[in-house]
Amino acid sequence: MLRIFTAILLLLLHLDAKAPKKDKFILYAKKITSTNSVIEAEGDVLLYSKKYTFRANRALYHKATKSIDLFGDVYISDDQGNITHLNKTSVNLNRYSFNTKNLFIFNRESDIWFHSDNVSSSKDRYILKGSALSSCDRLDPDWMIGFTKGVYNKKEEFVLLKNPTFYIKNRAVLYLPWFAFPTAKERKSGFLKPIFGFESRENIFFVMPYFIASHENWDLELDPQIRLNRGQGLYATLRFMDSRRSGGVLNVGFFNDKKRYKRKHNLKNITHYGLNFQYFNAYLLDKKGTFLEKDSFKDGLLADITYLNDIDYINLNHKNRGATSKLATSKINYVLFNDNHFFGLYNKYFIDTEKSSNSDTLQTLPSLEYHYFSHRFKIPNILYSFDYKFKNNYRKSGLNARQQEFLLPITFSKALFGEYLNFQISENLYYSKVNYSNETVTKDYADYFSNYHKFELSSDLTKRFDTFIHNIQLYSSFVVPSKEKRSGYFADFIPFNLETKNLSLKLNEYFYHFDGFNFLTHRMVQLFYDDERFYKYGDLENQIIYYPTKDIKLDNTIFYSHKFHRVKKLQSSLDYRTKRYYFTINHTYEYKENDKDTNFLASSFGAKIDRVYDIFGSLDYNLEDKFTKEWTVGWRMQKKCWEYMFRYKESVTPNLTSKGAESLIKRGVLLSVSFHPFGGVKYEYNRESILTSTEELRDE
Repeated sequence: MLRIFTAILLLLLHLDAKAPKKDKFILYAKKITSTNSVIEAEGDVLLYSKKYTFRANRALYHKATKSIDLFGDVYISDDQGNITHLNKTSVNLNRYSFNTKNLFIFNRESDIWFHSDNVSSSKDRYILKGSALSSCDRLDPDWMIGFTKGVYNKKEEFVLLKNPTFYIKNRAVLYLPWFAFPTAKERKSGFLKPIFGFESRENIFFVMPYFIASHENWDLELDPQIRLNRGQGLYATLRFMDSRRSGGVLNVGFFNDKKRYKRKHNLKNITHYGLNFQYFNAYLLDKKGTFLEKDSFKDGLLADITYLNDIDYINLNHKNRGATSKLATSKINYVLFNDNHFFGLYNKYFIDTEKSSNSDTLQTLPSLEYHYFSHRFKIPNILYSFDYKFKNNYRKSGLNARQQEFLLPITFSKALFGEYLNFQISENLYYSKVNYSNETVTKDYADYFSNYHKFELSSDLTKRFDTFIHNIQLYSSFVVPSKEKRSGYFADFIPFNLETKNLSLKLNEYFYHFDGFNFLTHRMVQLFYDDERFYKYGDLENQIIYYPTKDIKLDNTIFYSHKFHRVKKLQSSLDYRTKRYYFTINHTYEYKENDKDTNFLASSFGAKIDRVYDIFGSLDYNLEDKFTKEWTVGWRMQKKCWEYMFRYKESVTPNLTSKGAESLIKRGVLLSVSFHPFGGVKYEYNRESILTSTEELRDE
């Protein structure tokens, strides 16, 4: 918040009658003379206290009236960063009033300067006439606000400007009857910058945010909006902190369509509403972090809850870029742990926005987890741990399942050959039981028990060469199932720990410069199966991360299928970043045997033209269907006192109609202008059309 007018207080030293008794001033000058009524100082006058510093060519202090006259290049500064410059002034401390002309004030904190032809004060009110202010360069400002009269209320820390005129360079571009803003650093309630826009289907839309900050630990933003052809709505955001380690955000909103708009575009709902609640608490049960102090337990809660009736609740919120996924996921997670135990309680709820009903969507309400960390037996080199999991797979329509899992590994480890080689052997006992309900099946349960042996060899070696350091990590494991027993019905959505006889080989390599920079990383994994249910060779995974320079990163990951004799998955990326340029390109391909392949390209770039101008853009292209999902290009100017941004964007977004989900092609421009530190305006123009098929995009 601004403090530009608080510098006027410097002219009064203290606008409190008790101030001279509390604040001690020290006077320096080349020449000081004193009489019974006046103290006169001349030549490099310096008068300062803990809070204020005065510089002038000459000063007169009148003992009877307790007033100070300052003459010639008067500079006044305070401990808050305010600097005031004027030719002369006279301050009367008894009457709390002063009059001065040709006043200049600069506030370092907000970078605002203020110039006034005439200033007078009376108690807590200050009257300013013939004034101008800006945060740009004073000699040739890019923008400036001139006003005929201004009133500063010290007690309420508020400024009201009458007849303000906004200038770009020397040209008047906007006139308002009044303009007001706070001067305090603390948050204040009031209107935020408005947002204007145009949609081809919705016509003009307007958002006028209002900010409420009446308490230190919470604030509320109200965002009423009007879309001329479509309807009106209200979104609200509540932010709060209920302790030093806990807080959250609540977003709620609704939008009512006009009946004719709903009929014309065949929408499923006339009202779009929803909420999102995010909350974290680092110490839920113990505010001091010493819950069950004997065992040093700590806990934490994380909640992210989303509810909506359709996808337009997200699309109509001006703060969102639009829906990026058809699934809205809610989760509530709680953990409790110490050095020996870990407890977890997890809940997940899914809303598929493309469905008219989510009664058959599988939910996880709840799942439990307990882990007992590795501990040693009394026998040397033997460790054991324990895991228990419970998962309730629930839905209103369809098969429900409650699954319990138990895992007990017992491990013997030994370092060999002077710790060049590490050997481990473990016996693993696994059991899972599933109970089904809500639908008739062949059997209403599933039981699965297995135990398997696991043999591991690993080595971690490092060697220094002339120009780099090489670290290599070798790892191999051999899993041998011993006994397996199963009975009941095994649903396809229930995961079991079905270990097979396999050999796993892993290689990790790291190359470092002598300054510690990891310029090359190589990882490779290969599995071999001895089980008729699997092809004898698992997918070969190979990843290389290489930095030719510290500004360039190359990343490539390949999954090669020996079974299909082809690349099953490929992920590649190039990232180039300097202080002036950045460019990223990412490619992802995935082969799917019984479905359409995934193949898309995503890229973004930016470049600084000079100290204040830069360009930017992005592209998201579907190589499989040969259409552009989204692309943007823009121009940005950033200066200390103001900035603007122009962006053009085309995208495909989902929409829910009475016949199901459809997609909209949205083409639009965005213009945002901001004047520091006051804020600014944002204008958006969009045209929408219904996407009937990907062929339409190919023809564009």
